[in-house]
Amino acid sequence: ICPLKGILKSSQPTPVDTAALRELDRLSPSPSPPSSPIPLPLQDFGLHWQLLPPQPSHHKHLRFDVALPLNEVRKYVNRVPLALGTLDWDKPVVRGLQLKRMTIRCPQLSRWDILVENPKGITCGDVLEEIHDAFNTPLTDAERKRYVTSQQRERIEEAFAQRCKDAPGLDEWVRQQGLKRIDLLQGKRIFGGLRLVTTERCDIWEMSMVS
Repeated sequence: ICPLKGILKSSQPTPVDTAALRELDRLSPSPSPPSSPIPLPLQDFGLHWQLLPPQPSHHKHLRFDVALPLNEVRKYVNRVPLALGTLDWDKPVVRGLQLKRMTIRCPQLSRWDILVENPKGITCGDVLEEIHDAFNTPLTDAERKRYVTSQQRERIEEAFAQRCKDAPGLDEWVRQQGLKRIDLLQGKRIFGGLRLVTTERCDIWEMSMVS
């Protein structure tokens, strides 16, 4: 778990993948934040290391390819990949309070907010599951027409083909499911960590996706 300073949003915004996708998202109504903000606690507060943006200086980090099954998530400790155990999955998402609700926003796909809730306190596993479910949601016909533009179609279809290829023995089953939200990121499938958006509340987070 890290101190608050290390999890605040950086001064540079996370770039979206393409100007065309950003324009399409701009035309959609922005989701509203929860009506009851959860303020930062006065005591020490921090995000669990599994959900931090990876840093070369850190001796441990998480690798989460959102396009793959959740059992493929790995933690790297001193560069050694290890499967997540129950204790890893059940770690509280933050230190300093029992956070029961959080909203995660990905500027690269700003149309869809991710709401995570757990009345017993959100765990790292809750966050990973909700991110995985959200990004692996198939696109509706209306969403395909809106987001799969002629300028982006080739790159999106390449990302879809690669996702099918990365599912040995299941490629045809994956293909039949069709395009998903993750494909709109055009190959940016790796979870890049969470950052707190503002010091005024601890229930709104920003997520990045990287190659």
